[in-house]
Amino acid sequence: MMQSKNADELEHLLSEAYLNKDEVVLDELQGYYSYGHCMELAIAFHRLYGYEIQLVTESDHDKAWIAHAWVKRGDNDYLDIMGTYVDTVELESFGNEKHTGLTEEHLYKYMTHSPQLEVDIEKAKIVANLIIKHITPQGTP
Repeated sequence: MMQSKNADELEHLLSEAYLNKDEVVLDELQGYYSYGHCMELAIAFHRLYGYEIQLVTESDHDKAWIAHAWVKRGDNDYLDIMGTYVDTVELESFGNEKHTGLTEEHLYKYMTHSPQLEVDIEKAKIVANLIIKHITPQGTP
């Protein structure tokens, strides 16, 4: 459902879901940005707030891929679609090699930078803003 929405529809759907605590939509949102789209959300947080991107990779012979991506907001403050963390132990469990101090350009080593990716990142920016609004006091980054 997330992929088929345009930016305005997505913003309305998610705003209503947060307001009404719609667990079905929020679970779908978490699933979408936990499996296969976490990089887009990490890029969105980086673009909007300048947060450092971190990730873990998995590899098989000569090929590596992003297993999970998240952002670091400050000392002992990490964030992904599931919420905030005080360390990266759980986040690192998705892969076997941790990478820190990244910008979005580093992620393009593992993914294709395309017009569709830009559309997906714009949608992820909506999600990132809503997450900040709903998990931090007064919606401050």
